[in-house]
Amino acid sequence: MKLLVSIFILFISFCMLGFSQQNCSNPLNVVICPDVLLTGQTNLGMLDDAPPACNLPGEDLVYKVSITNGAQKLFVSVLNATFPMRLILQQNGCNGSCNSYSVPAGNSNMNFTVTPSASYFVWLDAAVTVNYDIAFGADTGTVFINIPNTQGNLQFDSSSCNIPVFHPSKPFFQVKYNNVFMTHPMTLAPLFTPGTMCITVYFKNTTGIEGIKKFEFGFNGTGYMNISTADSIPGFYNPGYWRSYISGTKWTYLFEDAALTGKGDFTGTPNSCLAYEFCFNVTPLSNDPLITDVAVVMYSDGFGAGFSGNVPSGCCPSPTPNCMGSGGGSPAGSGQAFGFGFADPGNPLPIHLLSFTAEQVEQDVLLQWATATEINNNYFTIERSKNGIEWLPLGIIPGAGNSNNTENYFFTDKNPLEGKSYYRLKQTDYDGQSSYSKILYVSMDHPGSVEIFPIPADDKLTINFSSLKPNRIYLYNTRGSCVQPEAVYSENSASLNTESLPSGLYVIHLLKDDLLISKQKIIVMHRK
Repeated sequence: MKLLVSIFILFISFCMLGFSQQNCSNPLNVVICPDVLLTGQTNLGMLDDAPPACNLPGEDLVYKVSITNGAQKLFVSVLNATFPMRLILQQNGCNGSCNSYSVPAGNSNMNFTVTPSASYFVWLDAAVTVNYDIAFGADTGTVFINIPNTQGNLQFDSSSCNIPVFHPSKPFFQVKYNNVFMTHPMTLAPLFTPGTMCITVYFKNTTGIEGIKKFEFGFNGTGYMNISTADSIPGFYNPGYWRSYISGTKWTYLFEDAALTGKGDFTGTPNSCLAYEFCFNVTPLSNDPLITDVAVVMYSDGFGAGFSGNVPSGCCPSPTPNCMGSGGGSPAGSGQAFGFGFADPGNPLPIHLLSFTAEQVEQDVLLQWATATEINNNYFTIERSKNGIEWLPLGIIPGAGNSNNTENYFFTDKNPLEGKSYYRLKQTDYDGQSSYSKILYVSMDHPGSVEIFPIPADDKLTINFSSLKPNRIYLYNTRGSCVQPEAVYSENSASLNTESLPSGLYVIHLLKDDLLISKQKIIVMHRK
């Protein structure tokens, strides 16, 4: 009876593997490109015949990988591994020396520098029975691309196509409150009663393809309360959706095009009077222009930037679609920033700070800021604090002096503090007068604190987290529709029931205290 059970298990394991190998003379053949995704893999019932120099006692699997057109890089994604393994890579055979690499349990993405070869042998070696999925891709060459600049002239549209205007000095936006057009200064009535404020901004790009990708709306917390808006609205010109996020009293709308290319909400067809309208539910507390001010900042997608150079070609494993980075077509440039405020018609400040951001990049913190105008601006001092009270200077960046153009700046903190680091900008004029920016902080334990598996998912998706526990989880399909399966939370994880979702690509958003802490592409693939 035991013998029959063993034979049955061995037969099932061969079926799951597509009749894979028992030894090097009978490997599972894989031909790329295009990329290959193999699910339901197991070493159960295989022989212990990995190369002796690298072998672990136990059952092994071997894949014979043939790459069309040769390769410079081989990409391997191991998914849902139930135990750690060892990957062994050999060229053109199973004998001789070997290079081995550790593969942890769960998900891992690896890439190997290779030389053009007829084939490579990839062993998965473990001392215990391991179940997993695996995907292969390759960088098969490079293509030289020379693309002219087609960004065009993206700018505010001040052609008075939007009548009436909020303020004559800035005829590129409108404000409506409870469906009544406002002019500066506003009269929001009745006070202390919920109402609806709609802000419409007009752009044009008559010669190029660059479009607007992000809007930020900064409400004054002393002038408004109970601010809310829709979770998402459809794109105005490009198929996709504007997703909303909140940080304090600042709302951000970020556009995600349906094709997930990073393009903004603009078709690329020369046009004028491109109207972007965003509505908010607010409770006004005053009609004082200084505290009912709303700061509006917009960012473009940078598409159409000129490009000349070598771009990698090949195919990426489906779980890591960006393994070779962006390339081909028209790579996005750095984009532009635009900004204005309801109550700043004369721009009296020495600088108009469009944006100020801080983010962790590997082990550093990258600070970036942009100005729309500068008057007698001598320099910026970057200051850091461990508690938001005591500040020390990190460095000085010269200002532009006098400028009416968008000026972009950056500074890298190579030695951030453990835990939270607080940052601010100190702007100093030629006459010695100074002013300060808002305060930002970066928590160095932020990246990597969220793990999502298995990918691809079948009937359940698990999210493991450490210090940053999300309190909202959203799942979107490629059409931009929010698909919200039931989420079950535990102390350090949450799970989503994906059994009823159609197989395909999804984007998962994790939010904590209304801040986006993680956004990842996932795959749902049902095996039954």
